[in-house]
Amino acid sequence: MELVKSLDFVQVDKEDSKEAILDNLKQGFKEMKLYKQGKMKGTPLNDFLHEL
Repeated sequence: MELVKSLDFVQVDKEDSKEAILDNLKQGFKEMKLYKQGKMKGTPLNDFLHEL
């Protein structure tokens, strides 16, 4: 948890539980693995940035 909190680009809300944060990280790693295996399509960076 300390590592996650120390990363500048990660924002942790005080309301988020440790379990919720870890679940989100696990989901992200799972999606990355599926993308690398070609089983999931990624979003181009420009499209992602335009959504913000």
